[in-house]
Amino acid sequence: MTIALHITNDNMLYTLKNALTKTNDSTDSCFNRISQFRLRGYIKATQTEWTRSAWLTDLVKYGQDTNAPYSKRNCIGSRFDVEIVVGVLTARDNFEERQSLRDSWFGFAQSNERLMLKFIVGNEDCLTHPEYRRSPYGCTPSNLSYENIDKEVMAVNISRTSQEEKDVAVPLPSRISFQVHHPIIIQKLGLYWRGASSSMTSTYQVYLFDDMNEETVVQVMFSSSSPGVSLGDYLFKPVESFILPKDFQGSVVVKPLGEDYGWLVTPGGSLTLETGGNVISYMQYRWDEPQTSNLPIISEDVSDMFAGNFMFLIHGSEELLEIVKQTDKKHQEWSTEMDRVQKRLQEENKKHRDIVLVDVVDTYQNLPLKVLLFHKWLTDNVDFKYLFKTDDDCFMNIHNILKTINKTTFPESNVWWGNFRYNWAVQRHGKWAEHHYPSTAYPAFACGSGNMLSADLVKWTAKNYRVLHQYQGEDVSMAIWLSAILPNYLDDKMWICDEKCDQNMLASAEHSVDEIKQLWINWKECGNPCECSAQSQIK
Repeated sequence: MTIALHITNDNMLYTLKNALTKTNDSTDSCFNRISQFRLRGYIKATQTEWTRSAWLTDLVKYGQDTNAPYSKRNCIGSRFDVEIVVGVLTARDNFEERQSLRDSWFGFAQSNERLMLKFIVGNEDCLTHPEYRRSPYGCTPSNLSYENIDKEVMAVNISRTSQEEKDVAVPLPSRISFQVHHPIIIQKLGLYWRGASSSMTSTYQVYLFDDMNEETVVQVMFSSSSPGVSLGDYLFKPVESFILPKDFQGSVVVKPLGEDYGWLVTPGGSLTLETGGNVISYMQYRWDEPQTSNLPIISEDVSDMFAGNFMFLIHGSEELLEIVKQTDKKHQEWSTEMDRVQKRLQEENKKHRDIVLVDVVDTYQNLPLKVLLFHKWLTDNVDFKYLFKTDDDCFMNIHNILKTINKTTFPESNVWWGNFRYNWAVQRHGKWAEHHYPSTAYPAFACGSGNMLSADLVKWTAKNYRVLHQYQGEDVSMAIWLSAILPNYLDDKMWICDEKCDQNMLASAEHSVDEIKQLWINWKECGNPCECSAQSQIK
C-alpha cells in the first residue's frame, strides 16, 4: 500500500538527517534545503515499514522531481545534474516580463527533465534616482549643482605657473569630447592661439560635432583675416545658439581647412575643465583620424586634446534649481521604491524558485559581469552540457531547439551556436559606445535573441571571471573573451536577431509581453508561433 509520510515535528526531521548523513557528508546541507522547501507531503512509501534505503530512494526521486519546488537537485549529491541550462537575463523590476515567460515557453520547458531554466538577476538595485544619473545605462550620480546658473562658462581654462612654460605641438584634428547631463546652450567656439593673429598662416575649422548622429551641428573658421575675439589664450567666435539636450554626446573638433591633418601649438600650462556644476562631463579619450589610426586613446594628459574650446550657458535655470532642491526627496522616494522591488522580488523567488541572484548592481553597463557571475554560479552548482542565454523580451522555440539538437551531432566541447554578426563596427558613442577595445571591428558575436555555449566554454569564462575585462555589452564581450580560444562557431540564421517571425525559428527578439503571449498561443494551437491556419499542425 502507498502511504504519504508527513514529517510533523523536529525529532522526526533530525532522525531523517542522521540517517542521511551516515552515507553522505553532503546530505547535511541537502537535508536543510529539503526541510526549507517543505519536504512534507512529497515523500511517499511503498511499504508500511520504512527502511533506510527506501528513504534514500524516495529522496533521490524527490530531488529529481520536476514538480518539486527545488527541482533538478539530486539531494543525495550536492549538485544539479541536467543536460541543458537556459539562462534568461532580466532586470530586477521586470516582473511582468518574467511572468509572461513562465506563462509561455519558459514554463513549458520547465516540465522537460533535460532542461533547467533560470532567470538571471543582479542582487542590488542602483540606489541613485534615474533622473540623477550621468547615464541611463549606469549608476554613476550626476551630482548637479546650480553654482553657474545665468553665467557664461568657458569650458577650458589655462593657468600658468611660470612664463617659461613651453607650449606643446599636437597633431590635428584635435577634439574635446563631452556629455551633457542637463541642457546647455552653445554660445561660442574657440581656438587656442597664443601669438599674434597676424602670424596665423593657415585657416582653421572649428566645429561642434554630434557624435551619436555623426553630423556637424555648427562650425566657424579662424584665419589671420578673420581671427575672432581674443579671450585669454583663446580666440572665440559666436555661433548660432543651439540647445544641447540631456545625454547629448559631442565634440568640439579643430582641423586645418582643406587638409586631413596638421599641427598646432597648444598650452603647456595647467588646464582646468569647467563643468558648470556637473551639467557636463568630459571624456578622457580621443581618436586619431582614420588615415593614422582609429584606436581610442585614453588620455592622462589633457593638453593634447584641447586645441579647441567652447562657451556655454545653462538652459532652464529654474528647472535646474528645482532638480537640485528635490535631490534628497527624489532619492528617498527611489529608495522606498527599491525596497518595494526587493520585497516583491524575494516573494517572487520564494514562490517560483527560478531566479539566480548574482552579486552585481543591476544596470545595463554591468551585463557582462552579470553573465560572468552566472557562469560562475553554474560552474559551482551544476553539471551540464550546454548553456543557452537569452533575454526576457525573447521568444524561444524550445520544441525546435530540442528537435535540432536531437537530429544534429553536436560536439560536446568548444562550440558556440547562434546567429553571428561579422565585422561589426565598434561604436564610439551612445548606448553601445566602446572606449576600450582597440579595433575598428568586433570579433564574430552571436546576436542577443539567443545562443548556446558548450559547458567547457562556460567553465573557462567562470575560471577567468576576475580578469576578463568588461566591454560595453555582454554579447560583444563574450566574442572578445572567446576569440582567445577560438571556439567552433555554428552559424544559424534561425536565431532571429529581431522581432521577425519564422515557423522554423529557434528564437526571436524584441517582443512585448502581449506579443510573447500571442506567439505562445499560436504555437500551442498549431505549432507555428507566427500564425495558425486550417492546414497548420505541430510537426
